[in-house]
Amino acid sequence: MPAQSLTESSLRRLRALYILLYNATRAMEGRSPVDVLHQFSNFMLNTGPLLHTVISTVTPWALLITAITEHKWVCKALGAITRTINGFFLSQVVIDSNAPLHRLLLRSLASETLTERVRPLRLDGLAWEEWDPEEHYDPKSKGKMAFAPDVGSYTFYFEGYRLNFERRITQLDAFKGAIQDHILISCMNPFVGPSVIKRFLARVLEKSVTERRNKTTMWRPERTGWKWYGEGVSRHARDLTVVELEQGTKESLVKDVEAYLHTRTRNYYINRGIPWRRGFLFWGPPGTGKTSLTTALAGHFKLDIYLIGLSSSTLDDQRLESLFAALPGRCIVLLEDIDSAGIRRGDMCSVKRAMAKGKNGSDMRTDEEGNPVEIDPVGVTLAGLLNVLDGVDSVEARIVIMTSNDPNSLDEALVRRGRIDRKIEFRFASRSVSAALFKRVYCKSQEELLPGEAPLDETEMHALANDFASGFPENALTPAEVLGFLLDNRTDPKGCSDTHASSCKGSSEEESTGY
Repeated sequence: MPAQSLTESSLRRLRALYILLYNATRAMEGRSPVDVLHQFSNFMLNTGPLLHTVISTVTPWALLITAITEHKWVCKALGAITRTINGFFLSQVVIDSNAPLHRLLLRSLASETLTERVRPLRLDGLAWEEWDPEEHYDPKSKGKMAFAPDVGSYTFYFEGYRLNFERRITQLDAFKGAIQDHILISCMNPFVGPSVIKRFLARVLEKSVTERRNKTTMWRPERTGWKWYGEGVSRHARDLTVVELEQGTKESLVKDVEAYLHTRTRNYYINRGIPWRRGFLFWGPPGTGKTSLTTALAGHFKLDIYLIGLSSSTLDDQRLESLFAALPGRCIVLLEDIDSAGIRRGDMCSVKRAMAKGKNGSDMRTDEEGNPVEIDPVGVTLAGLLNVLDGVDSVEARIVIMTSNDPNSLDEALVRRGRIDRKIEFRFASRSVSAALFKRVYCKSQEELLPGEAPLDETEMHALANDFASGFPENALTPAEVLGFLLDNRTDPKGCSDTHASSCKGSSEEESTGY
């Protein structure tokens, strides 16, 4: 049978090959290494013409490389030649992890068009899809996983040119969680290399600006407190018109910030030797709009917000200094409820900190055997806070906004001129603010009306707003309380206007007491 003949033929060939290998092995038994190598070479060369050609081609180069590596001066010479060639042909840009473009570049390289070329990826978070207002809300909607290239070197193409991406991560300090994460973008082209890389980075930045044009990004410290976490959380920018304050307060503040951020203001400060910084203290009861106005200012002037909680258990003077050192030039630093942080002159934190510090000034102490022991952060001191606000290393071109419920409890050194340039009081809602909030809630477009709702004309809206405001006692409720009451009745403007003010006050007290 044909199948049986094929099997017998294969077995005969395998048996012949086995006998050949067995005899060759027995012939080399007891020989010197040189004889064994010579015999093995003859055996390999006689196995076939193709293998003979491969061995004849590879062996001389392997011997040459082996000989070169034995001489260090040859390796150094080749390295110098390689560096010279790279210096002429290679264009390279290094992007540090502190640069805002760092994370944007990682996300761009891991996009759908480049993922096929970048194989090793790292999960970088979860990017939730924006809700399309033209569609009904789907509670089962899921987010998209966001990836970034892992450590290594990858190749991609931009405008037909071949670019190389390399990511290096080095652990600097395990205790502080400090790492060095560098990205290198290179192009082996002496004529268009630098311009191609610049155009690529400009496109990444332009794409990011377009995506975040109507958003405000808020940054918080990471768990260890030494640096800012990830790339921040982006939210839709809040318009200044939605923040209701007393007449003239908001307008005056906007003009102040606008003048400070003007390009000519920088030269004005520098020419007169004045630090280019601006500080504000927003004070008043909770719910009066201090944080809301800060967010609206950031959205109006396209600034990011860096939020620092001074009462955090993971924060101390060194960590606070590290966070301020990583701030960009144009931003808002928000220190919320600074009076609740318990920062006072002569605080025991200073004493504990001095006792905990070793000779090298680090937050370390030793046990009975002299071994270093890690201790928990002891909090931010007044001296540490003042140093980052207007010390030698303090960042310029940034805006510091502190919020406080009781400004009288703050240390005078913290709120003096130069650190706090303006103090703005946020009061309870007046009748004019209540009327403005009523109009903002019930002035709806046709697309915002729910089924069964009817729009209000301008005359009716004005009359209902005045009736609503007149029913509230002057300066008795916060804007947040008034707005919350209006939102609870947002489909019934007439009924809301007829409701007594005690309903709003009573509901807010029930929520606060838990009854």
